[in-house]
Amino acid sequence: MTKYNSLARQKPIKKVERPNPIWRGIGCLIIIIVPLISFAAAKVLIDYGIQQGWAMPQELLGYPKLPEEIKDNQILYFLLSPITGWPNIYAYLTLSLVFILFFGGFLSFLYALAYRFVGPSRWGPYDIPPAKGIHTKPYKR
Repeated sequence: MTKYNSLARQKPIKKVERPNPIWRGIGCLIIIIVPLISFAAAKVLIDYGIQQGWAMPQELLGYPKLPEEIKDNQILYFLLSPITGWPNIYAYLTLSLVFILFFGGFLSFLYALAYRFVGPSRWGPYDIPPAKGIHTKPYKR
């Protein structure tokens, strides 16, 4: 018998219950698809609003302009100059953020609702469920 081995039988290691990998896939979809759908919805809504003459903040409309400090830096100017060709980009990004919050919250709610019905038990093997039928006496002076 060696110093580090034992002749006693070792208990088999229990497999830890983990959520189904599909739940990770749903989270990935929320992270990737929600911003894409939000930007597309914002672009459609802003363009439709401009055609219909809706009141919108003028600061968000038009072409963006780069600050003078960025124009002095060759690398930043090279990277950010294509953005100046996109009309109404500030309006698109602002409304996209609103849609991201709305769609993300809605999908998270649906995810939590589905996980509640399909997910693991609320109580683990080491938890004690709340006591039933225990009532306290009403306070009397």
